[in-house]
Amino acid sequence: MTLTADSHGRITSLELFPPGTSFEPQMDTHGRIILKRLISEEPKRVYAKLVRRGGYLVFESPFEVTPEAIAKAVADERASM
Repeated sequence: MTLTADSHGRITSLELFPPGTSFEPQMDTHGRIILKRLISEEPKRVYAKLVRRGGYLVFESPFEVTPEAIAKAVADERASM
């Protein structure tokens, strides 16, 4: 199979490139272009519920949330982008 780019630099093939799929391009030492399909991971979800404490609504989670844990989670998410 040979694919040719159009005047806008686009290559299309519904068999190889389904709509909405993301790929990472890499060029090897021989000048070949390799496309790796990116697989998105589901983010970890933290479920909490609203409860009243001292007249205030606060989130109650199954574990303690510390500022250090929040900073680590934000740093991990930014590093994965």
